[in-house]
Order: sequence, then C-alpha cells, then structure tokens
Amino acid sequence: MPSRYIFLEKAEKHYLSANHLLNTTLPAIKDPKLLLGVIENIFLCLESSIDALLSHESELLLITPPPKNFEGKLAVFQTRTAPRNKIDSSFVDLAVTMKELVELHKKTPMEFRRNDSFVLTSKDYRLKNLTVPLITQHLAKTKEFLENTKRIIEKYRKY
Repeated sequence: MPSRYIFLEKAEKHYLSANHLLNTTLPAIKDPKLLLGVIENIFLCLESSIDALLSHESELLLITPPPKNFEGKLAVFQTRTAPRNKIDSSFVDLAVTMKELVELHKKTPMEFRRNDSFVLTSKDYRLKNLTVPLITQHLAKTKEFLENTKRIIEKYRKY
C-alpha cells in the first residue's frame, strides 16, 4: 500500500478521535480539559493529511521527498502543493494555529478552567481561551481539508 494511503488512514483516525472527544465524551464528562485532546487530534489529522498530499506528489515525482520536520513539510505544502491543487491558504493557517496551540500547551506555565472553556497562558501571561464553539469551527474546517485531501488523492487512484 502506498504511503499516501497510510497517512490518509491516520488522518481519518485522528479526525474521528477528535470528533468523538468533542461531540460524545466532552458533553458526558463536562471537563473542558478534554479540549486539549481535541486540539492534539485536529493537529495530528492536519499533519497526516499534509503528509498524505506530499507523499502523493512525491510518488508522482512532482516534488522531491518532503522534509521530516513539520515546518519543512508546511513550507513545501504552502509553496508547491497547495497552489497546484488549488487548496485555500486558510487550511495552512489552521495547521499553524493548531501547531501553536499544541506547543503552547507543552510550554505553558499555567492552564486552568474557566466556566465552559479552558485557558492556556504564555510565559508573559497572555491568555488563549479554548471554547467548544471555537474548537467546533476548527474541527469543521479540518473535515473540509480531509475531504479535499481524499478528493485529490482519489483523482489519481487509477494511475
């Protein structure tokens, strides 16, 4: 099985995990800290989708093998893959936002719950508020990106 399908399968699993956490587990448990798990799965879904597209284009010899780090992959995706496949730049912005949130969570000096939201602080104590409506928007945008990725890859399935 070509690696693009492996990456696509991983992306679908991460999307389903994020969707389940947000729409099933969170309403039952009512703990906003679960939003961090949703953010992580959204980021992993976006990263796997980008990997699938880069792998796809690499197998078609449209690009050289992609770099291993996220920033390198994102640069190749943004400059070569996205314009060629008419992928909106808002998906790149979403991937960067999710990466920043994951990194902020790893480095945050303080995090806490406030009502139905979860707040992360930066080192200079700027607040980043994670709410269910915001994460729901990010998840919907992620689903759209995943569907676009599948459409692009399936277009060349017979080749």
